[in-house]
Amino acid sequence: MFVPTTTDGHDIAQMRLIQSQISEFDELGAKIVVVISDQPTKVIEMRDDLVLDFPLIADPLNVVASDWQVFDLNDDGKASPASFVFDAHGSLIARLIANKPGNRPTVYEVLSVLEESLKVDTT
Repeated sequence: MFVPTTTDGHDIAQMRLIQSQISEFDELGAKIVVVISDQPTKVIEMRDDLVLDFPLIADPLNVVASDWQVFDLNDDGKASPASFVFDAHGSLIARLIANKPGNRPTVYEVLSVLEESLKVDTT
């Protein structure tokens, strides 16, 4: 997942929601990594303040966000909120990217993609 900042209320709420749903991700065998376009010290502060149990990567120069083509999509100099979902074999199965700053992919959308990917067609 990509998150623009450590200070925006939407970003903080999303981190709290991920943490509250971490057992659901675990049950699905999913691993979460969040890339945040902020300084390492601020990312560490956020992790500690919110008591987050998943990896956070600081991307202050937006190198990772640029590589994943989610940087500056709204001409705001920030990474767009985005989620990339991979299956157990490492194949990309979903690319969920905000089309507007406030319209981010939800944690529930990511969980839904994961659940759908695990369903087996029994017909």
